[in-house]
This record gives sequence, C-alpha cells and structure tokens, in this order.
Amino acid sequence: MNSELQVILTEQNVAKENADALIKAFGAPFTEAGKILSTYKKIVVTDESQTDLMAEAREKRLTLKSIRTGVENKRKELKEDALRTGKAIDGVARYIKDNIEPAEAYLELQEKFAEIKKAELAAKVKQERTEKLLKYTDDISMYNIDGIEDSTFDFLLSKVKKEYDDNIAAEKAEAERLAKEEADRVAEQEKVVAENARLRKEAEEKEVALAIERKKEADKQAKIDAEHQKELLAERAKADAERAKRDAIEVEQRKKEEAIAKKQADDDEAERKALLSPDKDKLLSFSKAIEMIRLEKLPAVKTKQAQDVVNLIDEMLVKMKDIIEKKANEL
Repeated sequence: MNSELQVILTEQNVAKENADALIKAFGAPFTEAGKILSTYKKIVVTDESQTDLMAEAREKRLTLKSIRTGVENKRKELKEDALRTGKAIDGVARYIKDNIEPAEAYLELQEKFAEIKKAELAAKVKQERTEKLLKYTDDISMYNIDGIEDSTFDFLLSKVKKEYDDNIAAEKAEAERLAKEEADRVAEQEKVVAENARLRKEAEEKEVALAIERKKEADKQAKIDAEHQKELLAERAKADAERAKRDAIEVEQRKKEEAIAKKQADDDEAERKALLSPDKDKLLSFSKAIEMIRLEKLPAVKTKQAQDVVNLIDEMLVKMKDIIEKKANEL
C-alpha cells in the first residue's frame, strides 16, 4: 500500500522532504493495514462453533481500529505544519477511513456472529411466547417471558389458559342465570298483563254504563240551564238598554261642560296675551340690541389670549340672546 500512499502524496503536490516524512510516519500503518484489508473478507463465520474465526475477526478489527486512530492522531499532529501538508494528511486519513471502517464493520459482524444469532433467537422466542399468551389475555406486561426456561413458560401459559377458561365458564354460568331470571320475569309480566286486561275490560263496561246514565242527567240539566239562560238574556238586554240611555245623557252633559270650559280658557288666554304683549316686545327689542353689540361693538384684539376672551364673551352673548327670545315667545 506504500505505492498508494505515494500516489496520494504526488496528487497533492507535496514537496519531497515532506513526502518522505509522511511516508516515514504513515508507511508502516499503511503496510500493516494493507495486509489485513487484502485478506479480511476471507474470514466468514457461519456457525456459533467457529470461535477461532470470531477471535481472529476481533483481533484484526482491533488492529485496524488501532491503525485508524493512530493515523487520525498523527494527522492532527502533522496538519499543523502547513496547509499543503495538511491536505495530504487529510487525503491519507480519508483513504484509511473509507477503506478500514467497512472492514471494521464487516469483521465486527463476524466477531459477534454468535451474539447476533443469540439475540435473534431470543427475539423470535419472545414473539412466539407473546402470541401464545395473547390468545388468553390482553395484557402481558405483568409476565416476565424473557430468559426463562421453556418448561417455566409452559407452566405460566397453562396457568393463564386455566384462568381464561375459568373466566369463560363463569361468564357462561352467569349468562345462563340471567337468562333464566329474564324468562321468569317475562312469564310473570305476561300474567300481570293478562290480569290487567281483565280488570280494564270490567272497568270499561262499568264506565259505559255510567256514561249512559251521566248523559241522561246531562240532557236533563241542559234543558233546565237553557230555560234559565233565556231568562238571564232577557233581563240583561233590558238592563243594557237602560244603561245605554243613561250613558247618552251623561255624554251630552259632558260635551256641554267641555264647551263652556274651552270658551272660558280661550277668553283667559286672550286676556293674558293682551296684558303681556308690551313686555314681550321690550324683551325682543333687548335681544336685538345684544345682537347689535355682538356684530358691531366687540373689540378687535391682537393677542391669542385676548381673542380667547372675546370669543368667550361672544358665546355668552349668543346664549343670552337665545334665552331671551325663547322666554319672550313663551309669554
């Protein structure tokens, strides 16, 4: 593999003295790793008994790991020297990583072949045991089915199945008991329905007889009530006629009184207006004087403060004018 190292260094255009130093630093790891990388796939484990091959896989994986980590540490150390040398070191490390890591992964699979097979078998056994238990229970979390002997699991399975069968038998017995109780209840209910029907028929026959008797009494009473109602209507008609006559007299009298009162009120209002007319004219004349002051007498000022005072006076004069006119018009 030293030739491959030389190719990497040449591609990176590393100076000869630096290339020699890198070959010296990485040459041995390259050579040692090259021997393993060229032969590691010949290790093929197919059975748990091949412990020698698994041990060999472990030894070579750890050797490759040591080479890889050593190269990585050396890379960090040498990369600080120069950028170009650093690029070359990175290329070497990348080559080592890309080629050794797959070999490590492969060798680890060979190394742990027995462990993997054991785990797969344990998972398969657990799945089979879970499926068997789920036939008789919905919750298997309370049972420890990992790492127990088959005989222990068989005993547990038989216990769970017995509990399941006992529950089914108990539920069946309870269902039969409830069915018998329901049948007895239905029979008793049918007897009650039949007795109620007989009593209802007797009651209906008695009710028909009573209804006939009540109708006779009702017809007789209706005839008496009709005669009495006729007399009441005649008396009410006579009373209504007399009340209407009295109401007409009262309405006529009220109209006369209202006419007299209206005439008196009209006369009083005319007299009041005649007495107040001069005062109203005086008030309206004063209102016009205030308007004249607003329009002609308010001073022209220069400052904002003075203008605010003038505006306030103007608003007050407008309000005073409106009040005087309103009150005067009410006289």
